[in-house]
Amino acid sequence: MPRCLVPLRFSRPTHLVAVPLRSLIIAVGLVLCGCGARHTVRAEAVVEAPEAFSAAVQSGIEPLDERWWTAFDDPGLNEVVDAALDQNLALRAAYERIRAADAVVARERGGRRPEVDATASAGYGPSQFERDGWRAGVGMQASYEIDLWGRVRAGVRAEQARADAIAADYEAAAISLAAETSLAWLQLAAFEEILATIDEQLALNETTLRLLERRFEGGAGNASEVLRQRALVSSTQQERDITRTDRDVAAQALTVLLGRPSATPPTYPPALPVLPALPEAGVPGEVIARRPDVRRALFELEAAEQDAAVAAAERLPRFSLTAGLNSGTSGAENIFREWTLSVLGGVLAPIFHGGALRAEQERAVAVRDERWYTYGEAVLAALVDVETAIARERGEIVRADWLHERVTLLTAALGQLEHQFFNGTADYIDVLTARGELQRLERELIVSRWDQLNHRVALYRAIAGGITEASTGTPTGAPPDDPSQEP
Repeated sequence: MPRCLVPLRFSRPTHLVAVPLRSLIIAVGLVLCGCGARHTVRAEAVVEAPEAFSAAVQSGIEPLDERWWTAFDDPGLNEVVDAALDQNLALRAAYERIRAADAVVARERGGRRPEVDATASAGYGPSQFERDGWRAGVGMQASYEIDLWGRVRAGVRAEQARADAIAADYEAAAISLAAETSLAWLQLAAFEEILATIDEQLALNETTLRLLERRFEGGAGNASEVLRQRALVSSTQQERDITRTDRDVAAQALTVLLGRPSATPPTYPPALPVLPALPEAGVPGEVIARRPDVRRALFELEAAEQDAAVAAAERLPRFSLTAGLNSGTSGAENIFREWTLSVLGGVLAPIFHGGALRAEQERAVAVRDERWYTYGEAVLAALVDVETAIARERGEIVRADWLHERVTLLTAALGQLEHQFFNGTADYIDVLTARGELQRLERELIVSRWDQLNHRVALYRAIAGGITEASTGTPTGAPPDDPSQEP
């Protein structure tokens, strides 16, 4: 693809610069008429936030704490979440991405300032005026682009928006880490509570087995009753072993979140905490403003908007100034005696690039429009997250009430069946079936409480903002800033 640039230079080495303004105006006018920027900024909102959540969502009145996991009133949970925010390796990596993005912004800002370089040269040999001798020279060169169309400024704003998006992504990562750590801790608590329940059930089943064995030895029972009870004991033991394995696997996953080796001895919480009071979700607009993932999408939209502005400005002429102060002589001893000052002004106007600049502008505008709809999708997802978490928690509470009722009824029925069985008026298979069902419901009730807490974590995650009190922004052990600066 041909690349044709018409440089319009109007300068001469002198102490003062004379710029023919008429030529400059003509050149700019021709370019603006031929390839003016068509960049526009959208003013309408891609998604209008409703004034309130749907009627099905009934949030509480408790204000949401920034350290929302403390609402569970579990010191162990507070400790592991704080440790994860301080030591998690993935969060540290996200923090380093912020530092890198800030450095890119600083680099782009350098384009708005003059560039100054020093030069020096020396040589020995014949020249035009002398057969041989020393020749040396020193000087300084300065150049500056006049950002008439805002191309450089838009580039800086684009990188700043990308840096802000990365910072918002870090906040979102911190919230996700707090949520994942909380879920891992609550999972361990659920496993511990289930194991304690299984141990009680196993002890009861083993006691019943011994009673049946003695009853069979006394001739009052039959072998099938003993065998069925032994099968129930074996099944309970298997359930205990599977749950222990799952607990140990969950503990190892927690150590990874804490940035510790897997060989670190795990800590097991004693039991599940009580479900806290429902927090106040606020209005949808407040949720959208708090969500770091929504802010990240907005910053990415702003970056794309500025990239489109840069692409439009690339089709316009560039204006630059160059100044030089040089000293050169054929004698090294006179190197600082003769100085020459030169000031140059220039315009570089793109005329024909085979449609490449126009295509780049169209690509940038398309990316901007894509980010526009992506931002709208993030807004909708934020609203859906809140409603989904509240609805699922409410549904799980209803399910827990139903399980409580079934446990109460089965407990009463089992008591009657056992009394009838030992009086010889009921079959043991009915007792065995009722006991197995009751023990399964007891474990399922613990899982239901665990699910309620999981949905509550999802709600906190959906309406939470930053975690400034939990993390200072610099994770412990992060490499120190490099004080050296590259010119």
